[in-house]
Amino acid sequence: MKYAIEIIVLAMTVAVAAFVFDVMPRSGESGYFGKLQALVSGDRDDAEEDDSDETGTVDVVDGDIAVNLPWQIQQQAGIEVIILEQAALAPVIPASGKVVDIRPLLEFRSRYRAAESEKQIAESALLASRQDHERLRVLHGEASNISERQLQQAKAQWLADQALVNARLREKEDIRGEAVQAWGEELVRWALEDNEVFGKLMTNEYLLLLVTLRDGRTLPDNAGTAQVSRGNGPEAQEAFYISPALHADALIQGETHYFYTPAGRLRTAMRVDVRIPTDDAPIPGVTVPADSIIWYVDRPWVYLQKDSETFVRRALVNYREGRDGWFVEEGVSAGERLVLHGAQMLLSEEFRWSIPDEDDNL
Repeated sequence: MKYAIEIIVLAMTVAVAAFVFDVMPRSGESGYFGKLQALVSGDRDDAEEDDSDETGTVDVVDGDIAVNLPWQIQQQAGIEVIILEQAALAPVIPASGKVVDIRPLLEFRSRYRAAESEKQIAESALLASRQDHERLRVLHGEASNISERQLQQAKAQWLADQALVNARLREKEDIRGEAVQAWGEELVRWALEDNEVFGKLMTNEYLLLLVTLRDGRTLPDNAGTAQVSRGNGPEAQEAFYISPALHADALIQGETHYFYTPAGRLRTAMRVDVRIPTDDAPIPGVTVPADSIIWYVDRPWVYLQKDSETFVRRALVNYREGRDGWFVEEGVSAGERLVLHGAQMLLSEEFRWSIPDEDDNL
């Protein structure tokens, strides 16, 4: 009898628990996700019964969450839409650049010119001693009072001056060779020949760039120019090719080359972004204005208008940031209607559903 009573009590407890569990709201069925579940299942009335006073609604269109917003509210929110147009991007080789201090090159130039002056002085002395030796040799041959000793002394001076000229010549060649190892043949030639561009490098009208290619890339044979900027700002400017560089960048391993560019706002030791054009076929895509982009969960998104009152959020894929906007290869297409202004308001409207209703906690 005792065991029968315990079994009856246990059964009643299970029945009561089942009833309570059945009438209580299940996890995930209230708030934002419960409403989305109702939308996906097609029960729109259940999804909207507590939101009749809202200015917009959330729906599902082709598997994407969509915000429905009446036209009057769109006007009040300042939503502006543009039609995306087809664009093409000229392919470039990405590289890194550093503005190089040319003072060591100027020091080489000074050392080389000093050595050249010393050589010229030695050559003048050599010319005088050779002429003196020749004069004494002629006089000695005419049986004058020029002794053999005087003739030998003149010859020794001549040979000493010749040795000094040779030493000065080797010193000058060594200085030039050292500079070539550090800067390359072209820059050294510019420095020694008073090249016009080098003159502007000396006055800081132009700056010298050491450009390092990334990811094992190689500079095209016909590369003559590059675009240089600090980030993707409006200060992008043109740089012009000089020659290969013989040394790698200390921080980035890769093929290196020298370019020069107008100084502008750049300063010595600054690092810059470099884009080198190639002859590859243009890349198709669209240009998305930066003002239309919003960030969510560390990804860039945009809103597209599907009809007069419906907007869907779309992630951008395979994009490149630029001065005139973002060039996007995937995610959006030409002909689609892009929300230029008001995307942040649509995001807020979409996630306003994530705020629990007052009845959700009852």
